[in-house]
Amino acid sequence: MGSFIGGMREGRFRLATAWVAAVCVAWSVPALGQTAAPLADLVRQVKAGMESNDSSAMSRQKVNAARRELASSLAKLDASLAREGKNGAAWKRYLRLADLTTAVQSRSTASDERLKEILQRFRSDSPGLERPVCQAVAVALEQYLRIAGERSQATTEDEIKAKLDQLAGLLDDLGDPPPAEKVAEIGKILGWLSDRGIESDVAEVRTRLSQPNLHVQVSQQLIGSGSLRRIDDTPRPVHDVILGTNIVGTGRTSGWIRTRILPDPHHALFETTITATNRAQSVGYNGPARIGSTSTTQLSGTKRFYVDATGFHVWQATACAEAHSQICGIWSSKHGLMDRIVRRVASKRAGQQKQTAEQIASRHAEAQLSARTDKEANAQLGRAHADFLHKIRYPLVRVGQWPRELRLTSAADRIQIIGLHDRSSQLASPLAPPKVPEQVDMAVQFHESLVNNYSDGLLAGQTLRQQDLDKLSLQLFGRRPKQIAFDEQKGPWEITFASLAPVVLRVDGGRASLTLRGRRFGSDIRTIDTPMDVTAHYRFVREDDAAKAVREGDDIEVYPTGFVPGGERRMSLRQSRDASYIRNRFDDFFTPEITSQGLVLPGQWAQAGRLELVELTADQGWVTLAWRQDRVPAVKE
Repeated sequence: MGSFIGGMREGRFRLATAWVAAVCVAWSVPALGQTAAPLADLVRQVKAGMESNDSSAMSRQKVNAARRELASSLAKLDASLAREGKNGAAWKRYLRLADLTTAVQSRSTASDERLKEILQRFRSDSPGLERPVCQAVAVALEQYLRIAGERSQATTEDEIKAKLDQLAGLLDDLGDPPPAEKVAEIGKILGWLSDRGIESDVAEVRTRLSQPNLHVQVSQQLIGSGSLRRIDDTPRPVHDVILGTNIVGTGRTSGWIRTRILPDPHHALFETTITATNRAQSVGYNGPARIGSTSTTQLSGTKRFYVDATGFHVWQATACAEAHSQICGIWSSKHGLMDRIVRRVASKRAGQQKQTAEQIASRHAEAQLSARTDKEANAQLGRAHADFLHKIRYPLVRVGQWPRELRLTSAADRIQIIGLHDRSSQLASPLAPPKVPEQVDMAVQFHESLVNNYSDGLLAGQTLRQQDLDKLSLQLFGRRPKQIAFDEQKGPWEITFASLAPVVLRVDGGRASLTLRGRRFGSDIRTIDTPMDVTAHYRFVREDDAAKAVREGDDIEVYPTGFVPGGERRMSLRQSRDASYIRNRFDDFFTPEITSQGLVLPGQWAQAGRLELVELTADQGWVTLAWRQDRVPAVKE
């Protein structure tokens, strides 16, 4: 199972580096102005309703409810592991269930560091912790620590009312669109209220201001051309028994496999169809009679599957076949008179039974096609399902970073993926995404909050090493992106991120600013313990049929955390030297220009051709990228 510390660091580091690598490579609701005032009024109503409530009693009730939920989930986990024998006993020791049970029964609170250490084990990304019984304990323990910890600080009713006043004030003057900093402040207040069991009373604020921050769509045309595959088998042996006759020969199948989208409001539903022809030459053996024949069988089959937030799910394949045969010759293993008699009888029976034999051959071909389709498709979809679970879903679930919502749906002409990732003290997008251009084949829209929220969950307080990021880029993308490639002259670097807001992305007016906030920077040459913010500003342009992200300014910005450029305070000589060193190390990371002249999808999907980037916008927190196929591959059947 590995050590606790090693497992925790390795698992979270793997997710963190994957997230940074992806960011490096990737670079209708009512208007808020109409809803802000009612939201402020709602918050004031919540405050007014507190007059008759005993906040201390309510707080105790919240703590007791959280403790009961933790005890219940803990009992279920203990019972589940008890059924696993030695493996379950090992898990109990690793997760320190005995200590956790004792702490809950003795009513220990967040001041007990043991509970925090145990929670780290539940969030250590050790394979197996993605199981629902484990996640139930992790979520309940997080909730208990928050509520019990705030209860131990004895928050007064006046303090809660002051926070509600502050929230109402922010909502009164929210703006349309609301500034990112103001939305972030609202998120912090909602998190504070949630820790005290109050957020449910102002849940409408989160509903309005935390909308999905990821939208992806892929067209039927792209899926169809990318999944198109030719069937051209080498000759295969034929073995069958029809009406007591053993059939032996060879056959060859050729045709096409296509995948199309089917409308489904709850899943992304697909149907793979097979249209093929089998041509065979065979000899039938029945007693002394030998019957040579050729056959042509028209084959069609379908295999449906759907994709949702839990992975790939398949149905059994169905098939239809229609066989037609032609007798080429009849002979026997006898000689003389017996040979003539056998051939005469065989010829008569073959003519009488031809139609029945073709029907039986058709049914056999259907069964074989269904079995072959299930075998091959299930293996391929099974690998895709396993990759999704083990590389995406399970790692994020284990560290508590699975999106709050992930919906996949399909229409006749496209599939759509909508994701919402926020947390107690973080909001997602306050605005719906801009409209995507018509007739595009693929579009990706993400809000700045998606990057910020995931970075906070995966990178906060973590140490990221350049050589590990370089290695991971090869595993994920098969290449080293220029901005994270290893530089032998400068040597390796590492950064320990800040515990709060380690990465901050701001998007507006065709520009994007990305800030890395580090509390420690290291290399083979020197170590800098001064917290620094490293920022680059990019503007997005289209020139000569290419989309570009052009860095503004000759140098990236490097300032001590909290430093205000142009203010009265100036950096010390040491801070200036440190900033200059960090600027030199990270200049390659923030390349002066990132250019895209199209996109070629990996693997089999490369046959869809080059995708031209026809839309690149950055406004009001949203980045929109849309591609269109340069051409639709021609198919000759």
